[in-house]
Amino acid sequence: MGREWITVVEAISGEGKVLAPLIIFKAGAHLMGHHTHIELEEKEDAYFSTSSKGYTNTEITFKWFQEVFEPSTRRANGIEDHRILLLDGHSAHVENYDFISHAINHNIHLICLPSHATHVLQPLDVGIFGPLSTYYKQELEDRVRQLGPYGKIKKGDVFPMLQRARLKTFTEDNIQSAWRACGLIPFSRERILNDPVLQAKMAPKTPLSARRAGLRLVSSRLDTAPDLDKIEAENKNIPLTPANQSVKELLSRCIKQARISDAEKTIAEEEANAAKHLLKPAKADRRQLPGGLLLGSKQLAKLYRKREEQDKKKAEAAQKRQAKRSATKSTIAAGSKRRKGSKRQRELDQESNEEDSDTLGSTGIDEVSDDEVVAQVCYT
Repeated sequence: MGREWITVVEAISGEGKVLAPLIIFKAGAHLMGHHTHIELEEKEDAYFSTSSKGYTNTEITFKWFQEVFEPSTRRANGIEDHRILLLDGHSAHVENYDFISHAINHNIHLICLPSHATHVLQPLDVGIFGPLSTYYKQELEDRVRQLGPYGKIKKGDVFPMLQRARLKTFTEDNIQSAWRACGLIPFSRERILNDPVLQAKMAPKTPLSARRAGLRLVSSRLDTAPDLDKIEAENKNIPLTPANQSVKELLSRCIKQARISDAEKTIAEEEANAAKHLLKPAKADRRQLPGGLLLGSKQLAKLYRKREEQDKKKAEAAQKRQAKRSATKSTIAAGSKRRKGSKRQRELDQESNEEDSDTLGSTGIDEVSDDEVVAQVCYT
């Protein structure tokens, strides 16, 4: 089954609050199939975007910063209040002129974290994304069990699962604990310098040349399954001694179990392949939604319902046209039948007259005038 990346952009504050998420799908446009749970999306606060690879980029980052972060973090005093945004050194941040210019104009101070330090300095990495990933995997497993062994997770399933995982993760206590663990709020140098993870990474490592070759482990991965026939033949060649008897019996049991497992696996694969031909997965809704690069959930719901209403009107108009065509065809067919009936009646009348003429001729009576008939009778 193919996999596609979906990016989720999150932002938290030192007060224990979280901004609405930005979900980026791998697509060229907003599709109705991405939003099969539009009722839930309309109730929640979220933003959606699309990109060719499913990752964020310079344009999407600036749109999020302009339309989501800045309005959501602005206080009553407007842009006069100073704000601080911690971010990593991604090119979409540090090489984005519009992003930096917008931050300066709105008194937002950008602080880039040092390279390779987000695992100890980024609150989301330290205390949020781990639990979020765990809860999302649980939701994913539940959804897979619900769909069955041949079900397929679609993009429209992502938001409900993600939202349930977010509700469990983004609590005020968890967010504030993540800031404390990074030594940022409250600020503490010792918290970072004494971090066990950081200390372990900073500890000097033994040079490879100083290690003994006998202690060096080489890990390899088997590309193919072991040859059971070869192993069984080698097992038979092992001399039967009291010391080797238990080993030979163990190998025999392992080989037998492996053969059973291979047979069960083959049967399961055959059943799965047979079932795939019977199942006809529903096609995703490819209808496009109008709008810009970044859409809010409530705006998206309006566009979704507007498109549904337009499509419904088009379908009703098409049904009316089809009904009108059918009625016209029926009228034409009825007229043709009546004309054919009149012609047939004329043919029957003509045949009847011909039969009457034949009958008169066979009885010896000719078509004569009344005077002739009287004369003939008198003469007889």
